[in-house]
Amino acid sequence: GVRLRTGKLLGLKPINLTLIKGPSDEDKFTVKRLQLFRDAGEWQELVNLECEARVVASAVCKVWPEGATSIYRNLAQAHDNLQNFQRAIDAYEQVRAIAQEAGNKAGEGGVCGQIGRCLQAKGEYQLAITQHEQRLAIAKEVGNQVSEGLVLGDLGKCYHSLCQYEKSLAMHAQSLTVLEETGNSAAVAACYGDLGNCHAALGNFERAIETHKECLKITKKVVNKNLEAQTYMKLGACYRALAACDEEQSVQHLKTAIDLLTMSRDIFAATGRLEMNASASLELALTHMATVERRRRVDVCDVDELRVVAQGLKTAWELSEKHGLVGASMSAILHLARVTFMLAEEEQALELLRRYLQLAVEVGNVWCGG
Repeated sequence: GVRLRTGKLLGLKPINLTLIKGPSDEDKFTVKRLQLFRDAGEWQELVNLECEARVVASAVCKVWPEGATSIYRNLAQAHDNLQNFQRAIDAYEQVRAIAQEAGNKAGEGGVCGQIGRCLQAKGEYQLAITQHEQRLAIAKEVGNQVSEGLVLGDLGKCYHSLCQYEKSLAMHAQSLTVLEETGNSAAVAACYGDLGNCHAALGNFERAIETHKECLKITKKVVNKNLEAQTYMKLGACYRALAACDEEQSVQHLKTAIDLLTMSRDIFAATGRLEMNASASLELALTHMATVERRRRVDVCDVDELRVVAQGLKTAWELSEKHGLVGASMSAILHLARVTFMLAEEEQALELLRRYLQLAVEVGNVWCGG
């Protein structure tokens, strides 16, 4: 390298500085390629460059930390999207190490949240809570209210997954208070949705409906069709559950549920959210089935109605299977078997139950009744 002699003019002892070689054009091109694959959503293509990219990141980490951070972050996002969550965590850890060395507290906190969400996806909720709590402490330290509100929501989701619904409710309530102060309408809407999920899990369906309606009100203003469709689906499920608790109003509740779930299904289909369309189709089929079962308790059920329900469940099964939604597939198959028995088609029903048991053995889950 080029040696410079400095200090004479200041009367200091001369020292030698060696100019450190910066990133090469090839290094910069590697970073750019990863960014292009990321922007295009070509996650597998991005991962195919991992070995080459890691060599570059290791070489430039000290002289070009931004480039190394970009490489590791893009690799992490690719593995995250491909559901290789442990490999995503490993890459995020490299991003965190660079942020810590640079004293970048905000960057460190953000990575804690990303690692936490990967751990949530792996079902390691206690470890995820530890990461989210670190992010929460940093968010408070640097005064980032949006980050604080969002991480409280992440903690709420973890506690919900651990079936600690009261604690989850408390976290989401704190999250809502913080996010409302930031004026982030989209985040506030999502938070109302999470609160509704908690109320539903606690069996407070009327409160859940009120909260989901608040979510829906904001969602329509910010024009988030995906969240709007999700909220219709959650509202439909709540009305169906409420129908089982309120015999006097059950017919109206079930009709409302069908209307909401039909809207949810149609929006998901129109926006190309095919996996969510499968979920909404299953919820709709289950609601039609609840309507038929109620009628059987008070009156004679028409065979044609049963066949409509059976077709809805079959469609939900096919969509769920197509998109790899094993739990939804199992639920559709099990309910379809019940309807088929009602239609006195015993052999077909038994074949469906065999298929259900086959899936149950494959995933190690015998009950998926829904």
